[in-house]
Amino acid sequence: MKLYVLPNPQRDANFEFTQAVARLCAEAGAEVVLPPGVAVPQSGARVAAARSPFLAEILPDAVVVLGGDGTLLRASREAAPLGIPLIGVNLGTVGFLTELDRRGLPMLRRVVAGDFEIEERMMLRCALYRSGEEIYTASALNDCIIARGETFRNISLRLYSDATEIKAFSGDGLVVSTPTGSTAYSLSAGGPVVDPEASVFVVTPVCAHALYAKSFVLSSSREIRVATEQTDGKAVRLSCDGVDSIPLYDGDVAVVTKSPLTTRLIKLNGNDFFEKLNTKLSER
Repeated sequence: MKLYVLPNPQRDANFEFTQAVARLCAEAGAEVVLPPGVAVPQSGARVAAARSPFLAEILPDAVVVLGGDGTLLRASREAAPLGIPLIGVNLGTVGFLTELDRRGLPMLRRVVAGDFEIEERMMLRCALYRSGEEIYTASALNDCIIARGETFRNISLRLYSDATEIKAFSGDGLVVSTPTGSTAYSLSAGGPVVDPEASVFVVTPVCAHALYAKSFVLSSSREIRVATEQTDGKAVRLSCDGVDSIPLYDGDVAVVTKSPLTTRLIKLNGNDFFEKLNTKLSER
């Protein structure tokens, strides 16, 4: 098995942990590839440095992501179109998406042996239209967020499901999340927790200026449209999985649909979502 070990330099500044992971996987029989610029361990006969940082050129059988949820979200953008599975080792804070922590590192031997399951996670496709022209598109595993950016005032949004207007409101913004993303910003904004095996959108207003502003749970077969208005020339921001920050102006429309892509997550502990949820939230 060919494994690509992807570190987060902010969590492992000198790459000592990264090299330890590489050694462990190599000793278990894997061919291990490290990113360019990361030193190969001296004992790493089966460890090599990649010439390119792009997964499409490395083509590993799986990626070991060292960091937190943010690191894994960024990796999913590149891995999903290639069908490459990911396993996260949590070096961050919460780590809802990660499968292991530092103490569980020896379990990577099971990955090398092929002793694991794959869980397919739904993704979003978000497209931004300006004057009827598509100017931006991205896939997201967690969520697409529209929020006030350069203005301290409430922003005005209109929410549509297919051609039907659901609600017009003002507030700090709106979160459209997958079931996976329901435990992220959507949860903080008062949204529900959704089983990751469900195929739905969760649409949650953020600090809406209204007496009744609850989340909507919609079928993933729907097309969700969010139109911006009355921004006074100040850019509202669109962010997908926290990676991008795209400006929106009056009349811009964000269209969210179910992506044909999925993120493939390696699971070693079975379907323990609610057990993990209770554990992670009790640690907060």
